[in-house]
Amino acid sequence: EAESTRTCFFTTCVRVESTSAMAAQLAQVTCRGRRTRLASSRRNEKRSHRSRSLRQTTTEDTEVCCAAQAVPEVQRPAHLPAVEHQFSVNLVLEAEALVTEVDDRVVHGLAAVMERLVSSAKAPQGAAQALTKFHGVRAPGISIGEYVMRIRKFFHCSVECFVLALVYIDRMTKKHPDIVVGHLTCHRIVLCSMMLSAKFQDDVFYKNTFYGKVGGLALAEVNALEKHMLQMMDYRLHVMPEEFELYRSLLCKAAEGAGAC
Repeated sequence: EAESTRTCFFTTCVRVESTSAMAAQLAQVTCRGRRTRLASSRRNEKRSHRSRSLRQTTTEDTEVCCAAQAVPEVQRPAHLPAVEHQFSVNLVLEAEALVTEVDDRVVHGLAAVMERLVSSAKAPQGAAQALTKFHGVRAPGISIGEYVMRIRKFFHCSVECFVLALVYIDRMTKKHPDIVVGHLTCHRIVLCSMMLSAKFQDDVFYKNTFYGKVGGLALAEVNALEKHMLQMMDYRLHVMPEEFELYRSLLCKAAEGAGAC
């Protein structure tokens, strides 16, 4: 009987524990169900709110469009001709013509200045003239003016580069008076100064291989001349606005004096 009593008590305890575990699981499931229903309800509320907002916005846009369509168009008086468009086109054409004229004056001015420097180059007195890296064996078969026009045709650089080129040439010759812009040096000096100005001023420029082909020089010589000119100017490439305007006006005056424009 004692053993039967123990067995019944043990069975009763197991049943109670099983019942408690099932009740806990049922409570968890019920809680999860409540959370799921609450989240679903919130999502539905958000969707309905979005739908109402969208319908309200669409209604407002429709009302605005209808109101805009309802505004009567302003009629032009019969005695006023429609010249606004033609007037703006004329302004653009005049501005483009003015820019082209200024570009031509600057480019032709650089050619005129270089020709004047070459013609006024003084022969060395007594001793022979010191050779520099800009000296060529013989003078090229193309004049310096035509050489500048060739650079303008193939470099595709901005007009400001021609102004900066003259600034760089002036800086180098003032710092090193032994450098003479003559028949044997002018082409290399112009080419190197235009390369530096294009690389400093413009966002897009070519490689030295291309510049060498335009100028008729090998790549190694182009690289050496570029480095040499930078060292001769102490790597000073920046030009102040006042200095730029001064040299630009000098180029324009030189072009007018030569009758190029």
